[in-house]
Amino acid sequence: MCCVRFGWRAELLLPADKAMKLVELLQQAALCERNYDGAGYVFVVQEQPEVELITVKASQIRMPQPSPASVSSQVLRLTDQTFEG
Repeated sequence: MCCVRFGWRAELLLPADKAMKLVELLQQAALCERNYDGAGYVFVVQEQPEVELITVKASQIRMPQPSPASVSSQVLRLTDQTFEG
């Protein structure tokens, strides 16, 4: 797996082969700013984004843990379904 980082905030976790394709595409891209000029949107070209490819080991990947609120709502739904029959 790889993490592709571009701009100052965007980070995407992808399989390595897909990440390399994305980096290749982003090297040909330019950031832009979208403005409305009264007749429609115009796009003002800015600089090329900084792109970084980071190799990620499987041991470095964590899935988010469910919050206590979501766990209790799942339990409640299961309980509600149990008593419907």
